[in-house]
Amino acid sequence: EAEFVRAKLAGAMLDYPIAFDFEQSAEGIVSRVANLSSEEASAIARAFCETLEAAGYDVILYGNGHDLARYSDDLLERYPIWYAEYGALPAYTNEYVLWQYASVGELNGIDTQVDLNLDLSEVLAAENGD
Repeated sequence: EAEFVRAKLAGAMLDYPIAFDFEQSAEGIVSRVANLSSEEASAIARAFCETLEAAGYDVILYGNGHDLARYSDDLLERYPIWYAEYGALPAYTNEYVLWQYASVGELNGIDTQVDLNLDLSEVLAAENGD
């Protein structure tokens, strides 16, 4: 799958990292990854991210608290996090650079609602002295 993504991008430059999204279910449909162990999920995420990094792309891990809990600590420390939780304040205590806070956005030209996200990377960089 990482090679498929790499081939589709064909060297295109991106403003944001490529997200690895390993959701166990969506809209009531259980995915093929739902029954993997934490070790298996971490190994697959690591392989995907490393393949795209080797091709020169930045990567990010996407998920809600349940999804991210499946990954090993070293994986969560190595890659930035795009955290999804809808509500007033997120409960996730680890650092994340993007926060998906709602799915009720509207955008001209798109007939369905879209996700809403906050990019916190500049704030975190300033906070960390970068």
